[in-house]
Amino acid sequence: MATAKSTSRQIALGLHIRQLLGQKLLISGERNLDLLWGLLTYIAWSQCHYQQRPVWSSMIQLAMGLAFDLGLNKAPQKEAPHLLLNFDARGCPKPFISAVGSQQEKRALLCLYSLSSSFSLYVQKIDTLRWTPYADECLKILSEKPESIHDTLMTQIVRLQLIQERVKDAPWYDTAGDGSFAFKAPAIFYLKALKNQMETFSQQISNEARENCTFLMHLHNTELTIHEVSLSREPHADMPDYQRLESLCICFQSVKSWFELYFSTLCRDHTSFSFPIYTHMAHCMVALYRLFVFEDPQWDVQLVRQQLDLSLVLGQIVKTWENVKGEAGLDAGLIKVDDFDIYTSNAKRIGLIKTWWDAKVAGEASSNVSSDKFANVNGGENGNGNMGTESLPQTQGQGFDLPTFNMDMGMELWDDAWWQDVFSAWGAQCDS
Repeated sequence: MATAKSTSRQIALGLHIRQLLGQKLLISGERNLDLLWGLLTYIAWSQCHYQQRPVWSSMIQLAMGLAFDLGLNKAPQKEAPHLLLNFDARGCPKPFISAVGSQQEKRALLCLYSLSSSFSLYVQKIDTLRWTPYADECLKILSEKPESIHDTLMTQIVRLQLIQERVKDAPWYDTAGDGSFAFKAPAIFYLKALKNQMETFSQQISNEARENCTFLMHLHNTELTIHEVSLSREPHADMPDYQRLESLCICFQSVKSWFELYFSTLCRDHTSFSFPIYTHMAHCMVALYRLFVFEDPQWDVQLVRQQLDLSLVLGQIVKTWENVKGEAGLDAGLIKVDDFDIYTSNAKRIGLIKTWWDAKVAGEASSNVSSDKFANVNGGENGNGNMGTESLPQTQGQGFDLPTFNMDMGMELWDDAWWQDVFSAWGAQCDS
């Protein structure tokens, strides 16, 4: 499905895969490793079937249940369980052969954990697969004896996900809104512990991983996840001014580095990105917006805009996605395509955000022209890939209000379940 060059073919295959999984898993009750790998692949490249109603939560729960049924979440038994099924018809015990978890089973468990963690952190509709001592053993084995560069990259990404999971324990990560952070240690304690974990992790990154674009994207996104507490003014996120400034700088540098990596990737290679990369993009876009409107005497928003302009970033994303279709050979040879491919369709959505932001900047400039705070604001590009001389609208609210434009294109580009699931979690976090 992910390798199909036709949008209509992707849609048909996506629907067929759902029907096949339902038939085999729920009706026939089949349980095998091939089914689990197929399910994980379907989830990981779920952007390829965005045209249908997302069923991420259900699919991940199915994958978890399948892993449990296959016994992948715990170490193989060393002795036979005392059940009647272990005796033959004459009452004699059957010989027991201890199973040994294969490398593929270990990989499947770690991939499932990584995917469930990504969806739990970003879509925030499910809980992450529980990390067990056996999962830790699998991670150690594949880290120490990798069979390929893919094992090395996978284990490094899983370690980053484990660090991000620790953020859930911090007082600023209160997605339930129940105020449980009141019973936790100050934010600075958690932040220091997370920073120490990242420093320890950075010291053991392999040379192969340091040269891998996808891994580095995960690395920068993790840094952003840890330090974005500095963008909150809530009491539970209180910290010394010097620490806030340091974390703000790390947030900005993480976002900047992430987009530099993304834009350095050839357009034709964007089809190989899995779904978590798109959640990273949404995360970085919203974080950059928040950095643009964050008010603090020590935070130089003008310097931020000189180095990375939100309007230019959004425009570059639009151009990149508009070029993916042609360079990757999607829907090649078709005179008319009734179905938008994911890149063309989402380029239009990003274009809506850019239009919204440019209008917001222009509106602030118009209302404050007498004070000269927003001189030369035009929301456009200066042609050299850098931020122009635009000034920042000093908005009070920190919320990321999703635009609701309705373009005359035969469909509502914004009212889309796939898109809302990706952005809604980050928009909600902006309100804190």
